[in-house]
Amino acid sequence: MSEQYVVKSVQAEEPIQPTAARIADTPEVVLRPNLNRDIAGFMTLLFIIIAYHIQHPTLLLRAQFGRSFRGESLQEAVSIALIFSGAFLLFSGPKFWQKRHEPASRLDMALVVGLALFAIYFFIFIWQDTNLVFDLYGLDAETLADEFREEAFVNPVKTLNITAVFTGAALASVVLLWSPWDYKRQRFWLQTGAAAVALIMVFAGYIAQHPIFSERIRFSGLVVSLLLLASVVGLVEPWNQSQSREKLLGNGKKSFERLRLAVALVLMLYVLHVLTVVVADYNFFASYYDVKTSTFTELLGGDAQNKPLWAFDLAAMLAGVALISAVYLMAPWERLGLYLTVIRGNIAPILVAITTIIVWEQAIHIFEIEEFLLPKPTVIWDTFKEEYPKLVAAGWFTFQNALFGFLVGCGLGIFTGIISARFTQFSRGILPLAIAANSVPIIAFAPIANFWFGVTSANSKVAIVAVLCYFPAMISTVRGLTSVEPIQLELMRSYAATELEIFGSLRLPNALPFVFSALKLATTLAMIGAIVAEFFGGSLAGLGYRIREDAALFRFPESWSAILVASFFGIGFYMLVSSLERAAMPWYRSFRSDSH
Repeated sequence: MSEQYVVKSVQAEEPIQPTAARIADTPEVVLRPNLNRDIAGFMTLLFIIIAYHIQHPTLLLRAQFGRSFRGESLQEAVSIALIFSGAFLLFSGPKFWQKRHEPASRLDMALVVGLALFAIYFFIFIWQDTNLVFDLYGLDAETLADEFREEAFVNPVKTLNITAVFTGAALASVVLLWSPWDYKRQRFWLQTGAAAVALIMVFAGYIAQHPIFSERIRFSGLVVSLLLLASVVGLVEPWNQSQSREKLLGNGKKSFERLRLAVALVLMLYVLHVLTVVVADYNFFASYYDVKTSTFTELLGGDAQNKPLWAFDLAAMLAGVALISAVYLMAPWERLGLYLTVIRGNIAPILVAITTIIVWEQAIHIFEIEEFLLPKPTVIWDTFKEEYPKLVAAGWFTFQNALFGFLVGCGLGIFTGIISARFTQFSRGILPLAIAANSVPIIAFAPIANFWFGVTSANSKVAIVAVLCYFPAMISTVRGLTSVEPIQLELMRSYAATELEIFGSLRLPNALPFVFSALKLATTLAMIGAIVAEFFGGSLAGLGYRIREDAALFRFPESWSAILVASFFGIGFYMLVSSLERAAMPWYRSFRSDSH
């Protein structure tokens, strides 16, 4: 039974449920993948993180990226993508729009508000070049960027902002647990009072752990934490005992318990962080960035820095609200059984990866290998943390060349493959040329392409990638279109089907698995071709140039960090094509077998 029919049958038998309880706790449905929601949720989280980095003046991403998207701004592309991914996440729920007036959908609507606030803020920032938070404090973004980009300021500001993101997540969790949209008179004042105390205590906890305040205020965090715990209990118990909850949730109680557990976990982690700061004088985020408490008081304690800090932190809180709203809309706890099944099925590669990293780290220590020969994984990661804005910008530049070359090469390959499958004489003539082009080593072709299109031109890199991607796409298309069973052709012709109808109804569906296999292979070839092509000249902004120059200067941690970024882009590219494959072929047997 397909996923579509299973979901419909559940909806016909159960009352309307909120996000965390839409799907009943039957084994058949719990283990069904909700690919649309997972992909949309993951992409929304990714775009929120990128958007936060772009709008933040100390994180450098906006200055590094600039206008690098073929004449269009990356920031504009991210803002549009954020809106579309959020909308796709919203409508991935079953019949959300039809249920928007129902009481049970108010939870979703509240989450949408949290996500939309950040999207609107970022959209105005990009398209109107106006930062509403900075305008609120009367600050100039360019001046702040010059002041706070100094190396001494970057890590302290990052520490404060991550704490602010955590605070925003805690605030959204309190509102979600409060659920003011589910108004019940008999519990209204008790829940509202507990929610008001919880919200105040979240803000008080942030102030108590903030390093620029006095010790007297910070040590009051113990009282703040206790009051926050008490208010959370006051929020949970009325909701737990409410009779309306039983009617609202129906058979989805277990899923909602997981939602409540996720909300409580966020709040408990926040309380734990406040306690460790005010009692043990240990800030996890400061330790992660190797920042001491004295650093804050020396650099960030003046009045001139207070307003910028509050502006940064307010934007960070808004990003935290958006992140937690996207996670709750995604509702990954509804598919915990599926995720555990996937992890158990891939336990071998996971263990191999972990073992390799551990052996790598220990072998360098035991055999005393010099860092300039092979750095430790921890050193590579520390270097990545410091250099990631520049590395991500370089990776984006290289990825553009890989993407455009992929589109050109695969597009021409599929087009000529269709023609070759229809006209055999054309196939016999072009196949040797395709084989010859694929046999030329990329190292030999790169200098020639640079001479043809210009050393500094991106078109030479696109041409090299297109040549690499062309051959797999063409061969797979021809094979898929010509491997149709004769009995199927006879059946179509017996119904007087034209060649165009046979192509659309039989040959093309039969060729799609072959074509997508070639496309997935071409994603890796595209990234390899783009990076290798940059070894032989081109813009100074690409990953290939950075890897070559860092290796030549014996900066191997930087080279490995660039390789790590290239791996991230390559994996993401492969996952994108795999997602398109699932969306284009939900009927394919391997996807049907994976869904249960």
